[in-house]
Amino acid sequence: MVQAWVYADSAEDCREPHQHTPNQPVPLSHLEALGITFLKLEVTSPVSTVRLEQLCKNRQYKYRDEITISKEKLPNYEDLIKAFFTEHMHDDEEIRYILEGTGYFDVRDKKERWIRFAAETSDLIILPPGIYHRFTLDSRNYLKAIRVFQTNAVWKAHNRSDETDATSTRKAYLGKYGQSKPSSCPCCMPLSLPPISVDPTFTVDPPAPAVTEPTPTSIPIPVISTHFPGLDTKKSSETLTDTKPTPIQKFKKSMSKRVKTTQVSTDGEGVPHAGPGGPANAGRAIKFVPFLSVLRAGKNIWQRAKLAQRRSRTTRATSE
Repeated sequence: MVQAWVYADSAEDCREPHQHTPNQPVPLSHLEALGITFLKLEVTSPVSTVRLEQLCKNRQYKYRDEITISKEKLPNYEDLIKAFFTEHMHDDEEIRYILEGTGYFDVRDKKERWIRFAAETSDLIILPPGIYHRFTLDSRNYLKAIRVFQTNAVWKAHNRSDETDATSTRKAYLGKYGQSKPSSCPCCMPLSLPPISVDPTFTVDPPAPAVTEPTPTSIPIPVISTHFPGLDTKKSSETLTDTKPTPIQKFKKSMSKRVKTTQVSTDGEGVPHAGPGGPANAGRAIKFVPFLSVLRAGKNIWQRAKLAQRRSRTTRATSE
């Protein structure tokens, strides 16, 4: 599994890991979004050779060589290590199949950060054309790899500069991986507005002074108390909700006591007559109220009502 992290600039040797504290790992998907391809081809497996041949055939790569980077095998080792570590790009893909040893690749991401990932034995790495990158060994100072080319074994690098940024290879890479494609949605496209012409003789009047309105004087509102001393609200509620009988109810009650009931018989033709001699099955009760008794009862009730009213007024005056 390829390990990658954000490169930490420091004065250490480039062959050190250069990790932040704590480390800032980068997922493999972040590198794949930059156009980098990773394959794992076990060196000891015969199938890996077949897969490498198939890869070269599909991508039309016809030439390859084998390079060993070490102090004993590579002349001008220190100078070449510095050249490998210089930021550059290629017009073609860079394919490296690691046979032995380890090293570090640094690539620029979309935020112009250096992202470092470790290359080890059995890793096949494909860098797209136009990507800025650099390479170095680790502290072991040894790596053996196969390089693959399209036409001939020419390793041509373009160091980063303004001229390199303007090349078609670099622009093609940025259009595919480094920049978002322009939106075709009319709602998301930038508006092209005509320029606004400004009259140089136009002057703006100074703002009018602010008018300060007088602050209205607050008038205190007296608070009216609803409590009156000497008035018992409990007694008042009891007086209002008194359930004593009214004078009319007293009159009806006294009248019902004075009613006299007599049995009146009716003959067969329906003519009423007093006496017990009428037919037993044709009788009904008729109530007779003496006239003088009614007058006396009404007078007594009226006087009682007047007396009760006077007492009520006297009680209210006393309480107030």
